Amino acid sequence: MHYAQIHAERWRIFDQKTVIDDVEADRRIRSALLSILYTAARHDAEKPGMGVLDLERMLDCPEEHMRFHIWYLKENGWIRRTESGTLAITANGVDLVLERGGPQRSIHLLDSGEIRKDEVPRDKSA
Repeated sequence: MHYAQIHAERWRIFDQKTVIDDVEADRRIRSALLSILYTAARHDAEKPGMGVLDLERMLDCPEEHMRFHIWYLKENGWIRRTESGTLAITANGVDLVLERGGPQRSIHLLDSGEIRKDEVPRDKSA
């Protein structure tokens, strides 16, 4: 096989449907992370952080799948790492959650990607 043929076959995996589904799944994960961290901060503003292991358990999502999303949320200033090493929402993150209508009431990361009637519309930036 030639390099071009092998390269084309590899990229065929990433068809348009897969990309759309992945983008929607990414949005759900980021929205869920923000919602959880928002709720944690509301419950205890003195200790607003949560550990990655707790987030893994709550989202049923391994840390390696969350790394990109954590990086993205930190780069945008929506979450931060606390002195104790946990993750916490920032004031900008709180504003984003409130702009979207508040934290998610239920978190469905593995659904079909369709927007449910009871779901808050998402901002395209996260």
